[in-house]
Amino acid sequence: MGSTKRLVVLAIGLAGLLAMLTMGVVLAQGDQLGGKLRTGSEVTIPAGETVDHDVYVFGGTLVSNGTINGDLVVAGGNVEVNGPVKGDVLAAGGRISINGPVGGDVRTAGGQVTIAGDIAEDVLAAGGQVTLGGRVGQDVIVSSGQLTLTGAVAGSATGTVGTYTKSGTIAGTDSITVTGNQTAFPTTPSNPVLDAIRQFIAVLLVAALALWLVPRVLVDAEGELRRRPLPSLGWGIGAFIAYIVLVIVLAVVVVLLGVLLGLLGFGTLLGIDLFAGFVVISGVTLAFVVTCAFVVDAIVGLALARLVVGRSGRSAFGLDATSGARRDRWSDLGLLVIGVAIVVVLTALPLIGGWVKVVVILLGLGGLWLAWRRPGLPRPPDWPSADRPPETQPPSAGTPG
Repeated sequence: MGSTKRLVVLAIGLAGLLAMLTMGVVLAQGDQLGGKLRTGSEVTIPAGETVDHDVYVFGGTLVSNGTINGDLVVAGGNVEVNGPVKGDVLAAGGRISINGPVGGDVRTAGGQVTIAGDIAEDVLAAGGQVTLGGRVGQDVIVSSGQLTLTGAVAGSATGTVGTYTKSGTIAGTDSITVTGNQTAFPTTPSNPVLDAIRQFIAVLLVAALALWLVPRVLVDAEGELRRRPLPSLGWGIGAFIAYIVLVIVLAVVVVLLGVLLGLLGFGTLLGIDLFAGFVVISGVTLAFVVTCAFVVDAIVGLALARLVVGRSGRSAFGLDATSGARRDRWSDLGLLVIGVAIVVVLTALPLIGGWVKVVVILLGLGGLWLAWRRPGLPRPPDWPSADRPPETQPPSAGTPG
């Protein structure tokens, strides 16, 4: 695990180095950019101003009310584009709003992305929440935890999202993969029983796949959860925050690398940079959403099943953390069925089901995090099973038989 941590530190260091290198190149060439570069805590392009070239913006907040007759590349905390952009828009930030028309493509990544203007060509968006309210002239590619589509897409839509609310139209193929819940208007009332059954089956399928491919993941994470429930809850919160930070860092690195390639004259590589960045962010988001939707239910369910089935005379949290580690990988399926059923029923309860799901997500993420951090953790011995008497040590040589 030490080598893995070193790789993580190295990756963060390289990202920081890339950021400093990019900013250094930008600042060094600022005088030669002919006013293309704009920096500051607040950058404003006022209404009535027309910019007849590309614009690169680095700052805390960007508000563009003017007209840009070129491309707009921006990295900032809050990005608001109200005026028209005749070229492409490449943006990364915490909160991004594109309300004006864009003559080219829009490629954006952020915590909250809202596209209300008309986009002439493609939209590629990655973020925690993505809202598409305008008209898109070509295709949409999206990776998001929550997608809301109220506008019109002239082409096709593809991507992976956690939840999908659709009241707009897609002229082409709607290939959005939903890992959570999909809502379309008008809607018919959902059946909680059928929803719970579908969730139960999906979690069991994902858990069975995990037991087949990586059998120790569920066992180790469940063991850490039962052994240290409160630290698991805390580390689950940390893991959730770490995911958000990771997505933002990846998005910023993609934007900075794109700017650096453009300034160094390697503009032909910009498409590869954007595609690779989108694939990485999409992969990270898909893995996180699947984990939160299904894997954590299996981990918490397995822990609950061990506590419910239990061993007489043992404290609930006094059980060994990996009682199933020595058995065949499929020996936990029976416990999984019991535990997942408990979790699905609890998360389907009215009023409190959502809060239960939040706790399940945090506990499951925390168990995974602790198992990843401490793979060599000493394991306490297994308790004897109910159908097998405890093993006895043979008497020593000096002890009469």
